[in-house]
Amino acid sequence: MGNYKENMEVVKNFLDGDDWHYDMHDHGHVATFTGGVGGFKGLYNSFRFILFVGEDEVQNYATFPASAKDKLSEMAEFIIRANYGLKYGDFEMDWNDGEVRFHLTFPMSAVRADEMILPTLLMAPPRMLDQYSKGFTEVLMGLKTPADAIKDCEGD
Repeated sequence: MGNYKENMEVVKNFLDGDDWHYDMHDHGHVATFTGGVGGFKGLYNSFRFILFVGEDEVQNYATFPASAKDKLSEMAEFIIRANYGLKYGDFEMDWNDGEVRFHLTFPMSAVRADEMILPTLLMAPPRMLDQYSKGFTEVLMGLKTPADAIKDCEGD
């Protein structure tokens, strides 16, 4: 079993060294990091992130900047299609407020074995949002069906 404070320091050291801007809160059994990450060249140039650093794992989320509340059914179909075949992580949607996010959990044991993997693991959720952002937006605006939007996002 790990120690969340040690895990928190590993994540914090990386974020500081890579010039991420964040707020951190230590809750006594888990630490949360929230902020934004930018530099994307897709439809949006930044995404919000939240990290929950626990004893053995990190829960990593990146949120899409627009709500899907007005198109819940269409976005649910889009998300189901996007999730099909994903090996790591998944898209999620809050049916109450329409928040769409990408979620990835990873074990701290993998990071401790090779800290070089941490940038890849932390950037995976925002990169997934970046890849699918045009499709999300086209479905939200009613410009494409979920099936057509996924084909474009995945290059099919």
